Amino acid sequence: MQYRRSRLLADITYMLCMQHRLSQLLDEGDYSMPRVAPTKMHYTERARAILADARDMLGGNGILLDHHVARHLCDIEAIDTYEGTATVQALIVGRDINGYTAFVPVSGH
Repeated sequence: MQYRRSRLLADITYMLCMQHRLSQLLDEGDYSMPRVAPTKMHYTERARAILADARDMLGGNGILLDHHVARHLCDIEAIDTYEGTATVQALIVGRDINGYTAFVPVSGH
């Protein structure tokens, strides 16, 4: 249990540091989708894992709204969908790395 708590704290601390760095890039005018996509991909994956662990650590209480974990789990699902799934973010990163796009244009639009 102690390891899991330490891991959660490490993940959240890393995410806060990356958010600080992204805000610096925004201030410097060097904020672009290829630079942001890896972080968004990582954030949503880790946030989902963090919340799943938190729910698991609370046992049956993890699904009660009293502890807010279930609500945050629903929120991260919405954020993941709204911001683009990890797969879409990976495609953006891949396009930046090799210059090839995996996105298929929709015809007739």
